[in-house]
Amino acid sequence: MTPTQSPSTPRILLYAHAQLGVGHVQRSLLIAAALMEQQGAACMLLACRKGLDGLDLPSDLHIATLPDWPAADDRGGPARVRERADRIAEAFRVFLPHAVLVDHLFLGLGGELAPVLASTPRNPDAPLFAIGVPYGPRPTMRGPRNPGVRRAIGRYDLALCYVDARHERPAEAFERQGYLLPEERHDVGYVVEPAFVPAPPGSPPLVVGLAGGGSTGVGLFRLLESALRTRLDRGEIRLRIVAGPLGDPSASCIDASRIQVLTRSPLRQALDGASLVVSRCGYNTAYALLRISLPIVFCPYAGTGSDQIDRAAALGRLEGVWTFDEQAGAASLAARIDEGLGVRPTGRAESLDCDGAERAAHVLASLAKRRITL
Repeated sequence: MTPTQSPSTPRILLYAHAQLGVGHVQRSLLIAAALMEQQGAACMLLACRKGLDGLDLPSDLHIATLPDWPAADDRGGPARVRERADRIAEAFRVFLPHAVLVDHLFLGLGGELAPVLASTPRNPDAPLFAIGVPYGPRPTMRGPRNPGVRRAIGRYDLALCYVDARHERPAEAFERQGYLLPEERHDVGYVVEPAFVPAPPGSPPLVVGLAGGGSTGVGLFRLLESALRTRLDRGEIRLRIVAGPLGDPSASCIDASRIQVLTRSPLRQALDGASLVVSRCGYNTAYALLRISLPIVFCPYAGTGSDQIDRAAALGRLEGVWTFDEQAGAASLAARIDEGLGVRPTGRAESLDCDGAERAAHVLASLAKRRITL
């Protein structure tokens, strides 16, 4: 506990990694903001350095920056993993949280949270552990059989499911595949940034390409440039892409001289004046886009372990949404874009519960306050 905190202030520690993207960090930041602004809680965020770089962080949020997880061939990897473990242990010792929220990975990157889960008793003086569940496991994954790992996962007291239960039930998917989830569960809604109305489109039409954090964006952006090449040459269409904080803007497209390339950008700025969006289908980007009225073509990343294919298939049933398999090629993508440009803005946001940050904060703060009064 820091010197300025009252003993009655609920203290929440949030853990998020940025191994392949920054969505875990962004969700945690949204929940932390709701905890501090609406629930009067004190928050500390444990996150990888690359997930925090360039973000506008709240001044009253405590940050414990973790070194980025090392690559397999990094000779300094073992030392970096030990440094991460030391910083995690120090955060628990210094901050003394009443509740801990872990985004998506039960045991953290490389199992780094397993020691604290295994060593923390389940009693009124110990912190509550909550697992944030934005989506289910990969279809090929099965719950661990190792007794120690199962005990560590079983230490969680509650699950916060970041979904609208009318559309998705990730907790049930985990159970079907042999994972232990706590009995107490709360479907809080999607955790995404607030809705906004983008500036009206101009002329010629502007297509915006997005890939979330950007680690899977290069292939999509090159395909998008190819699909629109002739119309770009004729000045019949404009193209803007956002490389993302983990992307490479220099490799994002074939000819950046005629394409507006943003390294990173808030969604409101990225979509300023847009007519249509072509995007990967990661959790944060997908649900934030659904809150606005622009037509969307989702092109899910299909790599091993991707959660995007199932999400795109489900969301493709909504008004003003198209899905596209990039293996179909540039001509097929161009046809989807033409179809999307021919529709009017939609009102699909009304069918989605996107108040997850506020509800998650309410549940966590209520449980933490109960911990304080015991």
